[in-house]
Amino acid sequence: MKITVRLGAVVAALVFSGPLSANTPADITPEELALLPQWCNHTQSFAGQQSNPETYNNYVNRYGRGWTHLHHFCWALIDQIRIPRTRGDQRQRDYLVARAAGNIDYVLIHSPLDFALRSEMYARKIQVFRIGNRRDLAAKAAEQWVQEQPKNPAALGALVDQLISVGDRASAQQVVERAAGLIDDPAELERLKAKLARKP
Repeated sequence: MKITVRLGAVVAALVFSGPLSANTPADITPEELALLPQWCNHTQSFAGQQSNPETYNNYVNRYGRGWTHLHHFCWALIDQIRIPRTRGDQRQRDYLVARAAGNIDYVLIHSPLDFALRSEMYARKIQVFRIGNRRDLAAKAAEQWVQEQPKNPAALGALVDQLISVGDRASAQQVVERAAGLIDDPAELERLKAKLARKP
């Protein structure tokens, strides 16, 4: 089972000019900063990293080089906050969705596979696409997560949810059937099966 999403066509369809990129949001407000996880303040470009470099270095020592790129994820979280505020401005919504996804991808590309926050980043990427009304891309992001972490119940559950959301229950069924040989915890497997039993 493979979800076919033509990423080139998706990029071309976005109505903002310029490539998908990992850039900082402009004019970040104190209110937006307050909504971020506290540890974001101790990533690059945020105030805590500049005022308290020792704490920043402690995070790097604990989590590895992935932490040196994690500010991009925090920027994505700010764009996720902003997406619902675009209301009827589809151009701006598409721009924020693409930039948030680009920043998350930047960290995924530049962090090791054992980086502690990779699952959180995949989950957030799915949320970004869902908020941006791009269920097709949410399903693609979930598939990428499963490809990287095939035994992760959270990843498998996310893929089942997103496949069902785009009307592909047959592929969702295949994911659950395949999971039976991957997941050791019977309770997790039952949770996956329960997703299939829910009405659309």
